[in-house]
Amino acid sequence: MCDCWYYFLVVGCEAYSILQKLNVKKKSDPFEALRIRDFSFFILARFTLTVAILIQSVIVEWQMYKITHDPLQLGLIGLAEAVPFICIALFAGHVADIISRKRIIICATLFLIIGTFALFYFSINLESNVKNYGTLPIYAAIVITGLSRGFLGPSYSSFLTQLVPKELYVSAASWSSSAWQTGAVAGPAIAGILYAYLGFTTSYAIDIVLI
Repeated sequence: MCDCWYYFLVVGCEAYSILQKLNVKKKSDPFEALRIRDFSFFILARFTLTVAILIQSVIVEWQMYKITHDPLQLGLIGLAEAVPFICIALFAGHVADIISRKRIIICATLFLIIGTFALFYFSINLESNVKNYGTLPIYAAIVITGLSRGFLGPSYSSFLTQLVPKELYVSAASWSSSAWQTGAVAGPAIAGILYAYLGFTTSYAIDIVLI
């Protein structure tokens, strides 16, 4: 008799556990993280920033090639951004752990705006500026961009965990990754359209607004 009651008790507990799991699955909402106001702004900012960075990357390479007609300059532009980015990335994660991530994001974004504004200003009188200064100001602006991106990457990734509760980390990470991937695809396409119809200067102005 005791064995019978024990059997029913075990089966009942297992059935209750299964129902609980099914109930949790029913309650899971993929859009729950987006209902958090700060996280929604975060996703929007990540998307527009990704688009803006890739617009700048495409436009500046076209501009450099138009100025120099030298394919090697395209590689040097990429190197001018990659070297500071890699150097900063080696310790940027540690900096994000000891300093406010929000403050790092704001400061890095401001420097990104400064770099893009420098490209915008240089493009206003492009022929005159190239004659007087060469392409050195473009490289300087790209170095600033590389430094900014080096801090933005780890800070954005770790800042996400401060915006949503622990149980929504997986959903939030998925939305963040989707925002980045969408921006990475849309950015170069938008850059091509801007360059074709509006030119360098206006493209940089739009880029500043997106940042």
